[in-house]
Order: sequence, then C-alpha cells, then structure tokens
Amino acid sequence: GSAEPGVRIRLAQGNAETWADASGQFRFDALALALGGNAFDLTVVDAAGNMSANTRFLVTRVLPDRVPPQLEARLAVDSGVSGDGVTQDPRIVGRAQDDGRVVQLRVAVDGADPPYLDVTDRLQPDGAFELGRTVLELAAGTSLADGLHVVHVAAVDAAGNVAERAVRFTLDTVAPVLNGLSIEPAAGVGQTYADSITLKGTTEAGATVHLLATDQTATAGEDGLFSFDAVPVALGANHFEITASDRAGNVRQGALDVERVLPRY
Repeated sequence: GSAEPGVRIRLAQGNAETWADASGQFRFDALALALGGNAFDLTVVDAAGNMSANTRFLVTRVLPDRVPPQLEARLAVDSGVSGDGVTQDPRIVGRAQDDGRVVQLRVAVDGADPPYLDVTDRLQPDGAFELGRTVLELAAGTSLADGLHVVHVAAVDAAGNVAERAVRFTLDTVAPVLNGLSIEPAAGVGQTYADSITLKGTTEAGATVHLLATDQTATAGEDGLFSFDAVPVALGANHFEITASDRAGNVRQGALDVERVLPRY
C-alpha cells in the first residue's frame, strides 16, 4: 500500500512490521491465506510515535475454477428420418451454462483446424442459443453445399475454461426425382385393357414412394426401382398421384394418367 514516507507500518497478523519508502510505498510479502475470508489489521506509527487508528483489509481466498461450462449442441431439426443425421435444415441449437458466467460462444464449420467466429450475441439469458444457416455460412466463409458438414461449437467461461462440442450431419436439400413412370400390362401409351396393373418407375435409392390412390408405400431399391402391384383401374380415365420422399424429408410429387379401354375383338 502507500502511506507517509518513512513511517512504520505494523501488521497485527504475524506481528510483522515494515517502513514506507521515500515514495510512501510499502509491502508485506509471503502472507499465508486460509481458504475463505482473511482479515489483515494495519496501523501506522510516525517518527513521533503517534499511532493511527486500525485499518482492516479483507482478502477472500477462493479455489481456482477449472470446470468448463456445460455445453449442449445439436441439430434443430433432424428432418425426415429422425436420428439419422441427414437433414434439409442445418440450424444448430443448444445451451451453454456455467456456475460463473459464459463470456464467449464461438462456432467453426468444417476443416481440420477451422477459424472460429464469435457468436456470443446469440446467447440468451438462460444460456440457450440458435445458429441459423446465415451464421454457419459466415463461419464457413462460403455457402453450405449439400453433403457432410461438421459444426464445432465452443463455450468459454470467465476463468478461461473451454467446452467444445461437434455436430456432424449430412445436408440434403434436393428432393428425389420421379422418372420412367409406366404400367404393366400396357395396351399403348398410357392405356391398358386390364382392371389391375403394376405401376413402376425409378427415383433416388432408398426413397419412400407413396401411391395416394391406394395408400400403398414402397421403398426404392439400390438401383432406384420401385413398383406397386395390383393397382385397380376403373374403365376410362384414371389419375394416379405419387410422392417420393428421401431421408432428409425432401418431397417430390409426380402423376401418371392411365386410361382403361375395352379390348377390340
């Protein structure tokens, strides 16, 4: 501390004393501190022997914080098949909390050692956060193309402890295409004599195909082929609507018109 130059300073704890230097500065070194509160009582004695009133200085010893924040991060919507990590929506949501305070939230996208973007302004008072596509593309430095991505999220507390989480997902924003819709047996283009047909086509491998008229569902094979058997056909015009959806929940709709005609004998 500081006092009048040349005065004597007494520290009651440990019965220690020292003198203020020519600039009035003084110090006591190597003082033991107990865990929790510690009180130090100081008095000043001048050259004439006058003693000041007691001055008390309080020091609280705390244990260092070595515990990182609690951090959760996940896809906001694992669209389509839940839990498969394939989505059409790249938003990341989570929560960062600490016994003290989370002072920084950072995000990085892809790469072996990607640069982090400070997104602390996304933290809500309860620690919740949401990182939308715009933020993720800003962190990536480019638009997010369909395919595999890894989003790294880091939370830092006041003591400098860091918690990190990585969210891996496959972005798929393209709906499967329906191709080659046809029927068997056929009696010309879009025509049949039969009262029951097989409707077939191709689409993305593994896509779920739904025939609305009969509420039938089929899964496209590895080659993309699918078929619906025993589809009833009324005499005259028939309109069949078909949807194909992939693992990410992207949906494509198609249709096929079939006319049932009477055979010519």
